[in-house]
Amino acid sequence: MSFLDDLNRMINPLKKLVLTGPAHELFSDKSAVVSFMCRQTGNKLSFASDFIRADNVVYLIIDQHENCWKSLETGSPVKLWLDGKEFSGWAEGLTGYDEFFGILAQNSVKQQELLQRYEQLTDTEDLYDLQKMQGFLSEYKLIRVKINRQP
Repeated sequence: MSFLDDLNRMINPLKKLVLTGPAHELFSDKSAVVSFMCRQTGNKLSFASDFIRADNVVYLIIDQHENCWKSLETGSPVKLWLDGKEFSGWAEGLTGYDEFFGILAQNSVKQQELLQRYEQLTDTEDLYDLQKMQGFLSEYKLIRVKINRQP
């Protein structure tokens, strides 16, 4: 786990406040906030995440060491804040990666962000190398959120 991952974990609560408030432009192009009910405790959980969006589908990139994603993996209703707007949707773990790779291939800005943010990925070819992505996905989880309501 890199220094940036540790730093991101520490500032996640602050990012959540900023992303859901009036100062959302500071981070909103790079982070989303997702809120949902934890199946085990019934508590409302929220966290900030890197994301890639394609129309009404948002792919969240979540650190595997964060336990919050486990409630989302088998499917859960969520609230999602993007660009200062709230959306409702359904989140579930992504099982095949072709869909994600297709969206990533169309977004060179997100490709560069991922390469800068995640140390396991060193060049653009790594984003499409299944073996390299397997290493990446052993550290990070992909969650697909289908937005069912526009703001």
